[in-house]
Amino acid sequence: EHAVVYAVADRAIGVSQARRAVMASIRKDLAAYKRPTRIEFLDELPLSATGKVATYKLRERGVRP
Repeated sequence: EHAVVYAVADRAIGVSQARRAVMASIRKDLAAYKRPTRIEFLDELPLSATGKVATYKLRERGVRP
């Protein structure tokens, strides 16, 4: 199984800089074997009817090797 990070980039800094910031944080905080294989930026995170992040919708996106 592959770990994927879904994030919303701050438009002020852009996706490229946001990706570097996320990777720096991951390298600092996670062991190598726990690091995600992919970071995917979305315009917004999908929400459920109650306003929580709809993780099932993110899982439906699937993992592309």
